[in-house]
Amino acid sequence: MKKTITYLILVFSSVGVFYQMYSNANGASSQTPAPGEVTCSQSGCHGSGNGEGSNGGLADNMGGGSVIISGISGTYVPGTVYHITVRVNQLGGGKFGFNCEALDASNGNAGTLTITQSGTWLRAGINGTRQGVSQGHSGTSGPTAGVGTDFFDFTFDWTAPASSVGPVTFYASGLAVNMSGLNDSGDEVYSTSLTVNPTVAPTAQILLSRSTFTFPSFYALPNTVGNTQVFWVAGQGLTGNLTAAVAGTQFQIATSSSGPWVTSIPLTATSGVVNGTAIYVQYTGSASGTQTATVTVSGGGAASKTIPLSGVIRTAATAPSITTPTPTVINFGTVSVGSGNAVAQSFTYTTANPVGSLTLTAPAGYEISSSPSYDYHATITPVFFGVGFTNVVYVRLINPQTAGTFNGNVTIAMPGATTQSVAVTAAATNPAQLVLASTRSLSLFTSNPGAPSATQTISVNGTGLTSTLDVQCITNFEVSLSPTSGFGASVSINPSGGTVAPTTVYVRYNNPVAGLDAGSLTVGSTSATNQFVYINGDCFGTPAPVITEVGSLTNYTTTAGTPSANQTFTVSGSNLTANLVVTAPTDFEVSLSSSVGFGSIVNLTPTSGSVAATVIYARYNPAIAGTSSGNITITSTGVVTQTVAVNGSSITTNINNIAKSENISIYPNPSTGLVYVKTSAKFQDMFASVTDISGRVLLFEKLNSSNEQIDLTNNANGIYFVNVVDANKNVISKQRVVLRK
Repeated sequence: MKKTITYLILVFSSVGVFYQMYSNANGASSQTPAPGEVTCSQSGCHGSGNGEGSNGGLADNMGGGSVIISGISGTYVPGTVYHITVRVNQLGGGKFGFNCEALDASNGNAGTLTITQSGTWLRAGINGTRQGVSQGHSGTSGPTAGVGTDFFDFTFDWTAPASSVGPVTFYASGLAVNMSGLNDSGDEVYSTSLTVNPTVAPTAQILLSRSTFTFPSFYALPNTVGNTQVFWVAGQGLTGNLTAAVAGTQFQIATSSSGPWVTSIPLTATSGVVNGTAIYVQYTGSASGTQTATVTVSGGGAASKTIPLSGVIRTAATAPSITTPTPTVINFGTVSVGSGNAVAQSFTYTTANPVGSLTLTAPAGYEISSSPSYDYHATITPVFFGVGFTNVVYVRLINPQTAGTFNGNVTIAMPGATTQSVAVTAAATNPAQLVLASTRSLSLFTSNPGAPSATQTISVNGTGLTSTLDVQCITNFEVSLSPTSGFGASVSINPSGGTVAPTTVYVRYNNPVAGLDAGSLTVGSTSATNQFVYINGDCFGTPAPVITEVGSLTNYTTTAGTPSANQTFTVSGSNLTANLVVTAPTDFEVSLSSSVGFGSIVNLTPTSGSVAATVIYARYNPAIAGTSSGNITITSTGVVTQTVAVNGSSITTNINNIAKSENISIYPNPSTGLVYVKTSAKFQDMFASVTDISGRVLLFEKLNSSNEQIDLTNNANGIYFVNVVDANKNVISKQRVVLRK
């Protein structure tokens, strides 16, 4: 594979250019699947990989990856700017490249390419006539996906031609290289294309939600403001703005039910479109009679639309009225806090002789609508309310957030009529539930085999609980209530009075081997609905070496010069690259046997990187009386050292000096190496011997003077016994001597 990367070329229309990326980042042009070109799978470029194509090199689209074009699909609007993304996918890809062109059906440039991403630039393709955009430029390598990122997105803008040029095709050719050196093996080339067609401009037209109001549709008392009606207006394919205007007296219009009321409203078109806009019509009664008018929407090169209007003056004989609602009481019963909006219930009423807008108002905690499933509000003003027939209103309890009662009245009011009401009541109680205060998913965890990842956190809390709040992991994930310790497959939190206050839970990924894991943390409690947090992890690389120590040691006691009783602990290791070494501090000894082989160090050689659980025997063996402490260390290359604390105390020997003759003295004691035996008796018949604490004889010699010198300078510090015996080897004197150099 070439050590550098070949640029991916995305070509719009019939021809593309794929640039080969060398170490100076200059790509080879005109190498795409567009007509008249070949991709970088040609021989001599990157063409010695997974199969030979018809061009004598590596066949395209053979490596399991892909090139995907997004940001445009199906059609284009002339003059519109599109933000194009070219993604090159290749698992394990090291670096990626691209190039793109936009051509019409005649293979000429279509539209304009604009650089938006640092490290990309414009290039000329075949004969210098085809404009393309690619990764990199002379002297720099441009952006790369980096080793092992599996994909890379290249972005730029394409401005469609100012007017239709017919079909435009996007061609893309991409390269993913594995950075293995100057060898094409493992390089993968991908190509694709996408054709888009120009949109057809819509015919200019005005759209109204209705063409008429039922006659008569407006009512008022003499010289007063009457009721309000509404219609919706929209437009498309327009060449200009629209205007809604009233022709006639006693009527005004507005874009809000509360005004301001005018006789003309401009409606601005954006890119030839006026989005749906509500136009409210209000009637103001005169002294008497019936009034007529029109409201007309016109402009934008479209045919005008007109709605006729008519209004009637009510007299005292035809006074407005509202019948008693049915039912007059609605009970929602008992609901759970946080369980969502209650199922809507309805009531009906009838109006007669309206002279103004009808207003329905819900009490606190409730909302109402003219539809059972949408458009709920605290107040509604029906503009199509029935006259002389039954009207239906839906009321529901808004999702309660606290426990308590919710009582009130929905009121129905209309000018000149007696206000009616419907009583509503409900009670909310705390349920058994869980609430995730932070998130429903965590970011990707990454780790090395056998080494835990960095932690992430969630916050959990609960109310109305009858048992512990539990957080349960999937395999290879761990949770804890501490960021540094106590990690395991689950944690449990005890509620207080049924409540768990917001609590931080730490989550980490700890896979012993390389691989991927995904699933959910489960947060639950008895009788509560489980909550879930999505988690996923990626474990890669070489497993980290691990040492495990099990056991602890109690205080040792012994007599100086005599080894203590043994105590044990176990050690094991995995993924090791060197021996596992157990080292004892001063006055302590370790061994793999309970009886022999004690010393300051034990070496354990791993097999295939592992040391099975091994018993280590440890003892205290001081030379002189006193106390000692320290740590037995367990180490190996690249591993955090483990320790086992040791403490010991020793007393003097209980062996008394034996002296059958007061005329014999042994001095000095302690000694730095030279010991003297002084006697007033006949030394010619006496012998001196020196033994260590195990009874091993180190020296035996005849006394040659009355103040014999014994040289112990070549012996180690410790306790020795100097014995004076007669010719029959009877002990005349025995004394413990401490050698301390």
